[in-house]
Amino acid sequence: YLVGVDLVMPFWSLLLLLHCKMQLESWLQLSLNELQAARRTILGAISVTCTSPSAAATPQGPCTQSGSVNVAEHEEAIAIMRNFMVSCQELFNEQWGTRCSPLVWWATLLLWCS
Repeated sequence: YLVGVDLVMPFWSLLLLLHCKMQLESWLQLSLNELQAARRTILGAISVTCTSPSAAATPQGPCTQSGSVNVAEHEEAIAIMRNFMVSCQELFNEQWGTRCSPLVWWATLLLWCS
């Protein structure tokens, strides 16, 4: 019986680690989808401003209005990306703490016991 248990425990730990990997991949895919949506939002807002008739291209930047770079839109883009990074970090901490950390702990325990 000990030989059977000794052979099953490493495979069980591999299954736990694969399940953890799938959880992290789903988090990564969700984050990438949100990043693409944020990128489209930012580029859409900036390109609308750049193509407006009142905007003229100068050496200072592609989007200027009356000689100065439109700082408000760039600050808004930075705020969107900052909020995105914070939400991704919070989601990762939740994902790791509730789903992956226990799986890794049990997989390590099973490997040490075998």
